[in-house]
Amino acid sequence: MIWPIADNTINNYFTAHLNASWVIAAYLVTILGSGSFLIVSSVSIGALLWLEKLPSRLLGLWFSLLGALGTSSLIKLLVARPRPIPTTYFENSYSFPSTHAAVSTAFFLYLAYCLSHPVYRNKHKHWYVIIFIILPLLVGFSRIYLGVHYFTDVLGGFLIGFIWFLFGILIQRRFDRLDKHTPLHKQWRLAIALSVGMLIFVLYLTQAFNLASLFNVE
Repeated sequence: MIWPIADNTINNYFTAHLNASWVIAAYLVTILGSGSFLIVSSVSIGALLWLEKLPSRLLGLWFSLLGALGTSSLIKLLVARPRPIPTTYFENSYSFPSTHAAVSTAFFLYLAYCLSHPVYRNKHKHWYVIIFIILPLLVGFSRIYLGVHYFTDVLGGFLIGFIWFLFGILIQRRFDRLDKHTPLHKQWRLAIALSVGMLIFVLYLTQAFNLASLFNVE
């Protein structure tokens, strides 16, 4: 079959071209797709959506994220595909599909969808939308580069995440009538946004500081 050949060819290529600096960069990107990082991020962003009385967007966000997380975790157990031979660090779960790819796709695409709504007026929001669309691709690439997933694992994760992203939109539109959008005062919004940003950043740094004990490359 062509897929195992493609998987092994791609993994062998990146294994032969590992670079310590790029490994660190890839790990810093892959954190953005970790379950703990995205759950804390979604709780923080969800609190802001709740305060602005946008429960439908909150429901859609959690439906997308938890659906992608649950589905990918279940399929891992059913398929039970072994991971590639570790080249940078060890993961103790099964390989197919990539949960990082699934949850980051569901989460960041849903944020892009929310920001594209006319209710959010920001002259830079189109750039944010583009960034949120690119992030899952970078997360997926980082999983392959770090040698913890095959190419088809990441493709499967993308597909699962995209499907749950679409389900999230359906849920949001189903309960759209519950929204009573009440924008927070500008100063309150800034204070809450900064607090949420700091919380997410601290969690990100906490996970990033663990990288030194994980690497096998010189």
